[in-house]
Amino acid sequence: MRVYSPADLVAAADVRRAVTSSAYRKGEVYWRQDRVVELEVSADGMMIDSAVKGSERRPYRQQIVLQSRSGGFVIIEGDCTCPMEDNCKHVAAAVLAHIADRKSLRGNERNARVVAFRPDTPPDGEDEEKETRPSRFRRT
Repeated sequence: MRVYSPADLVAAADVRRAVTSSAYRKGEVYWRQDRVVELEVSADGMMIDSAVKGSERRPYRQQIVLQSRSGGFVIIEGDCTCPMEDNCKHVAAAVLAHIADRKSLRGNERNARVVAFRPDTPPDGEDEEKETRPSRFRRT
């Protein structure tokens, strides 16, 4: 049985709970505008390090901690170098980008495993898939 990390479980509803409605809306716009320029998820799935283009010349940097809670939801605690400092639109954009990236990978992975019938064996073409992912979406 697979054990899921907070990074596997986090959903848009968790982001909505963590930030103000304004920060969520603006974060969603930033994500859709492809302003998330760097996104790294720790091996244990509990931390996200990211960079998001904001109004300044240099991207703002985020350190985001994800904590699973009973009931199936995830607590998001994000620090940012922007003036808001925590759980801002940049944090929302980074987590939404992670969710979209994860769903994209999970869909490809699920389809490949159904064909292979062997979830413990990497499906054909998995390495090629990883190489074609945008470089800003790296897992560590």
